[in-house]
Amino acid sequence: MSEFTVRDIVLQTIDQLRGRKARPDINRICHMLNRKHGFTNRNETERYIDKLVDAEVIIKVDYKGNTSYRNAKKWRKSHLGGFVLNSTSTEKMLVDAVAALTQGERDGDSKDKKGANIRDIEKWLISQPEIDRDALKSPLHVMLQREVDSGKLEKLSNGNYVVSPLGSKAGKTVLKRCSSTPSRRGRPPKKKKLRRFYSYMPEAKTPPPVVPAPEALCDFCRMSADSNRNSLPEELLICKDCDAKAHPSCMAYNHILAQRAQLYPWQCIDCKTCCVCEDSGEADSMLFCDGCDKGYHMDCHQPKVVEKPSGKWICYECIIEGILLSEIERLDESNNSSDVINVCLILFFLHDTLCLPEESSGSNVFPTPRHSPVPEMETKTKSKNGLFVPYGQNIKDVPARDYPDASKWSIEDVESFFESIGFKEQASAFKEQEIDGQSLLLMRRNDVLIGLSIRLGPALKIYEHVCKLQTAGHENSLFT
Repeated sequence: MSEFTVRDIVLQTIDQLRGRKARPDINRICHMLNRKHGFTNRNETERYIDKLVDAEVIIKVDYKGNTSYRNAKKWRKSHLGGFVLNSTSTEKMLVDAVAALTQGERDGDSKDKKGANIRDIEKWLISQPEIDRDALKSPLHVMLQREVDSGKLEKLSNGNYVVSPLGSKAGKTVLKRCSSTPSRRGRPPKKKKLRRFYSYMPEAKTPPPVVPAPEALCDFCRMSADSNRNSLPEELLICKDCDAKAHPSCMAYNHILAQRAQLYPWQCIDCKTCCVCEDSGEADSMLFCDGCDKGYHMDCHQPKVVEKPSGKWICYECIIEGILLSEIERLDESNNSSDVINVCLILFFLHDTLCLPEESSGSNVFPTPRHSPVPEMETKTKSKNGLFVPYGQNIKDVPARDYPDASKWSIEDVESFFESIGFKEQASAFKEQEIDGQSLLLMRRNDVLIGLSIRLGPALKIYEHVCKLQTAGHENSLFT
């Protein structure tokens, strides 16, 4: 594991502890690193954290006598007090330097002491071969002042430094004395409430009635996890952000993608974010893994993706777990071929069940609304451009199998169809939006009610026809 990755893991651990309202001290940090990431050697972990403190990647602070660590990028000095500390190794180094330079001045009054000046301390540090002065980012006078604040050193009136006779207890004593002084900030301390005991028992409250939660339904087929559109049990994928629900089969997921998408918090395509930076921006550089359905920015993925792939793509995590790109492509091709067979069978049954004229019986495609004739046997029906409705029957009662196939319609065919069923004023909206047969079969409810900019009443009725056009022929399929 690279040093850059270890640094990110330590910073992420500190942020997680802060998010849980827990003080990120050295014990909690080492425990979480051991439990989640396998950092078993505590001495090594503490030495690495000391290096990050010296490089000011992590800020070591003391607040009310407790030592904790902060992410330097997210840390700001609080108005409630506390002070910044040096790392454990730097603290020992500075105290040893001052002690060595003032060896004969430990006893006696501080007025009679000369102390060690900052230049002598710097020379002593340079003379020690085991000390890496370049690893310390802060200036020497700043680090010495931190030791003065913590009570390890004492600064004389002449500006020199001596070892404090009280050691670390001095800083804690000063801090406790400061924290005990009254302050105008914050709320006054609450008085303890007296408990009153009563001889009687409180009346038992009846629990509220339990209302069963509504059953989760797929947004595509409106069926539950007990049965998909193929009458098979299938677990629903639920978006963690917008609560959208879908069967994997309704979204044409292969079985590998369906199984791996259940292992992680799933996001729908509208809420998809990069799983590394958790940002949905830069949509042009966003890639979606065909092995686990996670989103990645090309720069966030490790290793970085230099060129945007044109076909199927799987992330590095899936590659490590043994997912093969060739297997994903083979499964998707088999799914596509089965879809083509389903469509051909639907068109075959529709061709045989509907009465077509003799001159069009040899055609492999369904006629457009303009050329759909009225069968001679339907003497008691009226034709609505390919849609046969008996007299006195509501258009809503017409089954979807009687609707024509709209997959090959042009823009003019779509407009002609809605004009023929009584929506002459609203049919022009489909032409303005350049909606052909394929676009019509992909329209959703919001596209009809909002995207066409037509009145709500006609839009609701038009949407019913769009739904029946989209499901036309499904009742005759061998696979339903």
